[in-house]
Amino acid sequence: MTKTIEMGPTVKPKNSPMPVDENGEFHYFTSSAVGWAKDTNLLKCLKKQRSHDRSGGMRIKSFNLFAVPGPDTADYDIDFYCPEVEGTIYLQNVEY
Repeated sequence: MTKTIEMGPTVKPKNSPMPVDENGEFHYFTSSAVGWAKDTNLLKCLKKQRSHDRSGGMRIKSFNLFAVPGPDTADYDIDFYCPEVEGTIYLQNVEY
């Protein structure tokens, strides 16, 4: 039997190391050589990135994961596959 766990909107628990804006919000950002994705739901963000990486016949095998202060609707620059937002934290490289 397989269980699926869906994560809800991001909520910062007390003493969390995740970066937040003045409203206590943050989102996840992923990027690879093919594209990028962002969402407050970690699983949705990972699925979006995997979809980008598998499109167009490309077979990208990893991407970077970041935690970014602010809502996922915020606009910001992306430089060398990294979000240009003060307080952004690099979490890890995710491999398939």
